[in-house]
Amino acid sequence: MQVLLPSLATCLLTAALIPQLPKRVTGGNSGPPGMPAGRKPALLWFRNDLRLHDHEPLAAACAGATSLLPVYVFDPREFGKSPNGFDKTGPYRAKFVLEALGDLRAKLRAAGSDLLVRTGKPEDVLPELVRSIGAGSVYCHGEVTAEDAKVEGAVSKALDKAGAALKVFWGGTLFHVDDLPFKLATMPPNYSDFRQALSGRDVRQPVEPPAQLKGLPAASVCPGELPTLRQLGFDAATLSRCAGDKDAAGAHLRGGETEALQRLSEFVARFRGQQQQHQQHGNQEAAAPNFCCKISPWLALGCLSPRQLYVQLQQTAGAAVASAKQPALLPVLLCGTADGPAGMQWLLFELLWRDFFRFITKKYTVTGMAQRLGTSSSIKEVPATAAPAMAMA
Repeated sequence: MQVLLPSLATCLLTAALIPQLPKRVTGGNSGPPGMPAGRKPALLWFRNDLRLHDHEPLAAACAGATSLLPVYVFDPREFGKSPNGFDKTGPYRAKFVLEALGDLRAKLRAAGSDLLVRTGKPEDVLPELVRSIGAGSVYCHGEVTAEDAKVEGAVSKALDKAGAALKVFWGGTLFHVDDLPFKLATMPPNYSDFRQALSGRDVRQPVEPPAQLKGLPAASVCPGELPTLRQLGFDAATLSRCAGDKDAAGAHLRGGETEALQRLSEFVARFRGQQQQHQQHGNQEAAAPNFCCKISPWLALGCLSPRQLYVQLQQTAGAAVASAKQPALLPVLLCGTADGPAGMQWLLFELLWRDFFRFITKKYTVTGMAQRLGTSSSIKEVPATAAPAMAMA
């Protein structure tokens, strides 16, 4: 049975949580999530989820495969200029991604695995790797934009030809799509109604990392090197300019799960210190609004799970309640009334807004695809080649 965390919505401004997203069907495997496809090796495709904690595809792959090959693919379509002349990926973000991948590779190697790095279109790279190791499945988190949905569809179709299945899991939000009180197609278009509809819903516990990662496949595959910024297409003038701009936003940020968890730990310690000041002197500064901005890059790249962040905040608030010996203080901490720190409420408020934008993006991505295909707007009815099977995490 899925373990759920106590409701945030009850505490958060009548707290309303997220609608339920329908499941997509995997091409070629109708079995339940995590079940082995003939007990074969598998690939774990890292995308915007560069972490080991709260990672459902990782847990499912370790449970369902004989061996596991983690891989990250640099897609050339994510670099260069957009039609409007803007960088699709700027140098600071690219540097952040490379640091996050370096951190992820180090963690995997420490656990007896590794991270394979390739450059190319995922729909070309992944089937080739599937054939080279005899894999039966590719596990990944799904994304919400139309561009990402197109890539997932192309990957699913190519893997089907290679005799493998794409197993896509929901992730990246505080609330799980299966826990939403309505279908994606009927999701409220404004935040206020969205919040009201989610009132009383629970947040799932983060997925525990596997006790032991599956080993690498027997087939010899070169892990590859992380590319340099020059190899990703940034010219010397751009890199020189960035190196000299020490005050630019993002210039001092370092990517990676290790850094994200360290920043979260520092925020928790700071919050506890503020609680002590509040109890002693009535001082009630809120650090959370500033922390929201400072933690968002790691949330965006999946170095930190929003559910892990929520659990830590909940535990911190609970500890503050216990130390103050005021059982009624927990709702105050989460709701940010005059009797408690607004900072904690602000951070939870921002996480809920973040969920709203991800779900509304997915809603219009799916309904738009369905309209172009001349089908129903329900996710469940979108063909697997357009929206590969989503085993909801």
